[in-house]
Amino acid sequence: MLTWVDGEQFSWYADDDLAAFGHLVRELHDATAGFAAPTGALWQRMVDAPAEGPVICHNDLSPDNAIRTPSGLVLVDWDLAAPGTRVWDVAWAAYRWVPLYDDATCARLDIPVPDRGRLRLLVDAYGLDAADRAALVPTVEARIECLIATARTWGTQGRPGWVDVWRDTGGRQWQAGLAYVRSQRKAWAQALR
Repeated sequence: MLTWVDGEQFSWYADDDLAAFGHLVRELHDATAGFAAPTGALWQRMVDAPAEGPVICHNDLSPDNAIRTPSGLVLVDWDLAAPGTRVWDVAWAAYRWVPLYDDATCARLDIPVPDRGRLRLLVDAYGLDAADRAALVPTVEARIECLIATARTWGTQGRPGWVDVWRDTGGRQWQAGLAYVRSQRKAWAQALR
């Protein structure tokens, strides 16, 4: 369904926005826990994404897909929504909202270099349990790998929106992001304990 949402997109987001976003994602997952899809339901699943899970994941929780409205944050762009796990969705939210980008990527995107300690703020606002906290950083890595595989597959298949990004970049920007996250795994895992 295509609907107009009156509000504004984020150009940058304060800690209050990050915490509100963490709460919103938790509400989404809690509201969809136990949802039973109709028999034969089809989902547009990314390559190597979880095949099932206890909640409905948005699967593209980025600032580009959130609108600030007078009544709060609203999520848009639900084309990748599908059953999955909480930590899978929170992992991508962390990568995009903290963000967990290296300094060069922040400069290229013209965003301030963040305090990556914001990762703890997001996870606390969501209320991620201890087991999922321990799995979060490796799941961020898996989610980036999923994006690379999806862009490669869908780009070579000729899917609109994916052809150009794969042809123009070959996933180099995501490979660099993956390398950075891997280099920070130990420090971020420690911060989440």
